[in-house]
Amino acid sequence: MAVFLSNWYADLDNKINALPEEGKDDAIREIIAKNKLVKAIKELPAFKELKSIGVKTAGAEAKSEAEAFYEVESVASDSSESESSESPSEADFEEAFDEFFDAENPESVEDILVETSFLESRGQFKKAERLYEKTEKTFSKKTQSEQKNADAAVENSRNTLYLKTFLLYQQQHPDNPKKSYDYQKKMADLGVAAAQNSLAVRYFYGTDIKQNYAEALRLFELAAAKNYAQALYNLGTAYHNGIKDVVVPDPKQALKHFQAAAKQDHPEAQHYLSIYFNQKKDFVQSTSWLRKAAENGHAPSQYNMAILHMEGKETAKKDENLALDYLRSSAAQDYVPAQEYLAIFYGKKGNIGEALKYYIPAAEQGSLTAQYHLGLLYFSGSKDVVEQDFETSAKYFKAAAAQGHQDSLRRLIVTEEIIKRITENSGKGR
Repeated sequence: MAVFLSNWYADLDNKINALPEEGKDDAIREIIAKNKLVKAIKELPAFKELKSIGVKTAGAEAKSEAEAFYEVESVASDSSESESSESPSEADFEEAFDEFFDAENPESVEDILVETSFLESRGQFKKAERLYEKTEKTFSKKTQSEQKNADAAVENSRNTLYLKTFLLYQQQHPDNPKKSYDYQKKMADLGVAAAQNSLAVRYFYGTDIKQNYAEALRLFELAAAKNYAQALYNLGTAYHNGIKDVVVPDPKQALKHFQAAAKQDHPEAQHYLSIYFNQKKDFVQSTSWLRKAAENGHAPSQYNMAILHMEGKETAKKDENLALDYLRSSAAQDYVPAQEYLAIFYGKKGNIGEALKYYIPAAEQGSLTAQYHLGLLYFSGSKDVVEQDFETSAKYFKAAAAQGHQDSLRRLIVTEEIIKRITENSGKGR
């Protein structure tokens, strides 16, 4: 309310300063007469403590103080103009109030409080009671919302601080996992959701401690109760897959927790929902969740969105440029299917240099497809891009053959025979 009145007085002051000199005094008197009510509201002590002493008390105090105020105060005027020296009438009073406080659409909780007290001071108790009830609901909702936001901000700060300090503990004590465990346990016991979640993961996998699925589940549930997105996702995964002797698979519980995590922009949860709705043949929701996951940097979702746009499937429009953008973003995260797709895409277009950019990192991650194609490229060579290199070709064929690729095995035999003959001929030349 104070902000509202402050803004209003500033606006009124600007209006007065903008008045032309001719007839200015009359104009000022008219403004004061029309806006007497708001001045009264601001100056009544009861209204200054409105929120702390309660609406009804403020209204009772306001009634007597308002009457006293209007008996003493008069509109500023020249002594010669008796017509303007009269106090505002009841109609003026009501009109001035209605001009600034809309009973149907109050601007704020404070506006409702002021109007409620004013109505009580005028004896309109039924209308005041309705507004009072509305105030309680509105103010309660606002307070709860503000408190919830404040609590979330504090919780987020605690989680962020924990994750940073825990990383430092791990870096400072790489050979002493008990140090990091003790810190992790301490923070979890203090109710830090991120600590509860990471300690749960530790128990789940038995990392430097005895594996304990039951304790992992308990900690996941504690962190999830604080709406910690990663814990919600982990709990969803637990219910989706089940945990031996602890949790039986429960699709409904899994979906519930994945949805809660997805609403917080958890990309893996959003990806799961995309798959879930795709299986339900709800392609609108499936694509929507997939796009959200992709926009949140989830590499598999970026790849899948690329395929949809490349082929114009489901609810995605065919758009090669957008598809390539998604593929590049996915490949930049070393997602092998995206790297393979781009390598083959550019290879077919004859852009061998660009294809190599994606084949090589994919092959290093064990991509059979990339290893085989690199074997072919180095075996034949490519003008101005790839120099023929049987040794490198054999290296890639050998890697692919080790994964059971028969054509790579046949080509490896041929390539090694060529290398052998070259070596022999080179020896004879000496």
